[in-house]
Formats: sequence, C-alpha cells, structure tokens
Amino acid sequence: MKDGTGAGGPAPSRGDVYADYVKCYLEERAEVGPCRDPQLLNRAAQYLLSEAETGGTFTMFPFYQAVTERCEAQSDFRKHLSAFIRASEVLETLCVNLFLQPWKKEIRTLKTFTAPFVYCLEPVFSNSTIQSVLASIGYVPHTDPKQCEYRLSEDVNADKAMLVGFELLLARVECNHFLELQEDQLRPQEWLDVLQRRERAVKLTECTQNRTATEQTEDEEEKKTEEDKKEVAAAS
Repeated sequence: MKDGTGAGGPAPSRGDVYADYVKCYLEERAEVGPCRDPQLLNRAAQYLLSEAETGGTFTMFPFYQAVTERCEAQSDFRKHLSAFIRASEVLETLCVNLFLQPWKKEIRTLKTFTAPFVYCLEPVFSNSTIQSVLASIGYVPHTDPKQCEYRLSEDVNADKAMLVGFELLLARVECNHFLELQEDQLRPQEWLDVLQRRERAVKLTECTQNRTATEQTEDEEEKKTEEDKKEVAAAS
C-alpha cells in the first residue's frame, strides 16, 4: 500500500500505531479478538500508505509470501483475499489471547482438526507458513504426529506474540486495500504481479541486510585480529 499519505497531516509511524494497538487491549473490557477499532485501522492504513520500503513493514509475519503462495490456485482473487483476512483474524486472536490471558487452559493446545484450522487456516496458508507463524508466537507441533496438535512452549514471549498480532492487523488492512484496488484499478493478474514484485523486494532487502550484517562482523573480526597482532608485537 504505497499510493500516498492521504489527507490530515503526516502519517503516523509504525511505533505510534503499534503503541495504539497495544493500548486498545489494555483498556478495561477490551475484546479478546482481532482489532476492529475504526480509528486504529485508519491509522494503520495511513502508515502503510506512507511506508516507502516494504522490507520494514512485515518483520515477523511473512505477508507477501503467505498471500501469494496459494492465490494462483484461486481463480477468484477477491475470495482469496477475503479468506486471507479471516485466517489472519484467527491468528491475531491467538496472539491477543497470549498477550492478555496466557494462563487460559483453552489456549495451551491447538487441535489441527478443529473448524478454525480446517476451514480458515489450511485453505489459505501452506503447512510451512502455519508452522512458522505458530512457532513465532510459542506453539510447537506435538512430538507424536498422531496427536494432531500444537502445544504452547513454556518460554512463550507475550510481547513478541503481540507484535505478530500487530503485523497480522497490518496484513488485514493491506488486503482490504487490495480489494479496493481490484474494484477501481487492478485486474487479478495485475494484482498478483504487484504482490510478487513486493515479495521479491522484501527478499532482496533481507538479503542485503544479512550481507551487511555479515560484512560488519567480518570487519570487526579483522579489526580485532589486527589489534591482537599489534599487542603481541608490542609485548615482544
């Protein structure tokens, strides 16, 4: 979503929107489910419109990969996007539960034969994406495949789960934007091309960041080696 910033002054930053997202759930009698606050959704849309680089938008949830991996099998792209939004809401609800009430017995295990899994997640996400996202919020597959369930690990990080939930919110907002574009501008194939270009851009950004980090580490190691050599030479 990179078409402009819209009216009403400068767009909010990612940090501002995330802080508002967390604040919504810390209020008394907050609904334990996907965020539906109109003002927050609007601010999230403004942030996405203003974000120049796709690489910094989704750092926990692989949105562009996830939304494209099964869309080619769908002839109805609007139906696919709507299903993606519903699946994101299921995962976001899990994240919010882990943040607000991680002690609940009901969320300690996730059965893969339940309706949310079978009818919401599996038609939209690949098994690897489901497993990756669940792992990022603390769920691991049962060691016995016959159990058909994920279990919550003991070292679950509630703040990390909330960050994943926030990116799932951004994914929903982005999907709604694509639905609007399909109505006004983009044909299905054009929409798919846009998504694939953004997925490649994200991968390129990640590769560049990894390469930069590796080069920095190598430079630091070389510098340390040179300093060690100088110390040895001085001592002798």
